[in-house]
Amino acid sequence: MESEFLKLKSLRPLRLGDSLLENSLKRLTAITKNLPPPGAIPSSELEKVRHKIRFGFCRSLPFESYTDFPRRESILLHLYFNDLFKKEDREQIPPFDDSVAQSLLTGKKSKVRRDQATAIFLIHFGEERLPCLAWLAEWLRTSWKSEYCEKQDRAISAYIMEAERLFSVSGPEKVAQIKSRNESVEQLAVRLRIPENSQFKERLFEEIVLQRLRSALNSGIDADLQKLVLESKSKTLRNGYPLGAEAVRILINRTIKEFGSDFPSAWREQIVQFSCDPRLLNKSEHGKWWGWATEQQKNIAKKALDKWTLEEFIALLKDSLSGDKDTEAQFENRAGFLLRLLKLDKVLDAKLIIHNEIYRTLDRKTIDFLQPSRLASSGTRTSGTKGIKLSLICLKCVDDIFIIEGTHSFGLRVFIGPKSFPIRLFWERGPAEYKENLLRVDKSLCSIYERHDRAGRWIGRFLDKLRRHPSKPEWRGLNVYH
Repeated sequence: MESEFLKLKSLRPLRLGDSLLENSLKRLTAITKNLPPPGAIPSSELEKVRHKIRFGFCRSLPFESYTDFPRRESILLHLYFNDLFKKEDREQIPPFDDSVAQSLLTGKKSKVRRDQATAIFLIHFGEERLPCLAWLAEWLRTSWKSEYCEKQDRAISAYIMEAERLFSVSGPEKVAQIKSRNESVEQLAVRLRIPENSQFKERLFEEIVLQRLRSALNSGIDADLQKLVLESKSKTLRNGYPLGAEAVRILINRTIKEFGSDFPSAWREQIVQFSCDPRLLNKSEHGKWWGWATEQQKNIAKKALDKWTLEEFIALLKDSLSGDKDTEAQFENRAGFLLRLLKLDKVLDAKLIIHNEIYRTLDRKTIDFLQPSRLASSGTRTSGTKGIKLSLICLKCVDDIFIIEGTHSFGLRVFIGPKSFPIRLFWERGPAEYKENLLRVDKSLCSIYERHDRAGRWIGRFLDKLRRHPSKPEWRGLNVYH
């Protein structure tokens, strides 16, 4: 009978604390950061080879004729590793295209050459430096996977285990998908032996940021993710556009797919922060940040900012009506009318013009994102308006219709026709200061003028007059009674 004390309990598995792992990873990165690349040769010898290669290349000689020397493949791979960093150096040697890659890597197997090719692929990842990117990726996949068959009984490299993901034209996207929830980009890079300061690691970081945007909640972008995007927004991606533009594209495409094209209010700041205002008239800036977008995509972004502009005006309108029962009763109809215009896709552009005294109280975010203009007193005030801090919303609508609505008891002013708006080049200009009398146009000069009433019948009268206009526009769905 066995004694109880002879029964051994299972040992608890060894676990390393996160802090210990983090410090070890940092030390490992520091140690390997400055190691020479595989197949390195003395700088003096490298310079002789470089001179010979440049001499032959600039005279358009056959590649094999001026690269016929001992240790040819290893030395040339080391040269390419060094000279692909700078554009001026790349232009003086043959492009690392399919023919050069095949010349240096096909034939007899060599672990040194495979290690050199791996370093070149990861460090210089991208078709700008490596025209042979697709060919090289396939060669490395095959090479590393063949080693798996030979080394099943020994420690297996991350390059073997993740060859399918790592060695691919879309490698960063594939690798980003295997990042653990609490794993940093640094930890993932060390785990997969992705070199520090490599193009692959930079692309990986960008892809992880974009993948986080693909799953961000519509209640808001968290502060950490927003910081990451803003820090890298100008980095150019493979599609030729900045990361910030790609971030906005993701949010807009999610809006179309998930939210019926109604852009979440919690994301609208990011349109301008990550990219730029899609209503911007500067062609070069617009092309840089919005050249990828279809009209539908741009309109979704514009509509989100126009809605924000309308909401800001409606808040000013509500404040201006407080304490006056007659005008307070108008609020729901006036606010609803403006929002229905937007919902029915009648609004092409919306500009806010805020009284100077109110403008000075605005927060920086409203000024930066909505770009409101300022309204100055004209010195000639209509009777009974003394002391009123009037603010206005100007709408450019379909069918060449322009609307000016104001706070307080300001009457609805409508102008019909391509050149009917009272201020010339108003829609082409950025924020400016305007005199009140330029926008408080006499009703006799308006195509349609409607004074608001408590019951909201002014909306029906506006629509009737619109139908009777020679251009006969038909705007259905605006009347609250329909």
